Amino acid sequence: MTRVMRTHGLHNVITGTLVMHAFGVSYPNDWESTLPAKVARRDQWLARFDAR
Repeated sequence: MTRVMRTHGLHNVITGTLVMHAFGVSYPNDWESTLPAKVARRDQWLARFDAR
């Protein structure tokens, strides 16, 4: 992927910031019955790491 990015003038950025990815909460998927639990887990993580 880095080679592909370079061909388009892009590059990677390494940072000390933690990025949390909450799978399956931004789009519908085949497991919509588990979506409320995933949304709740995402919101808990966001509240825990909120730096405001």
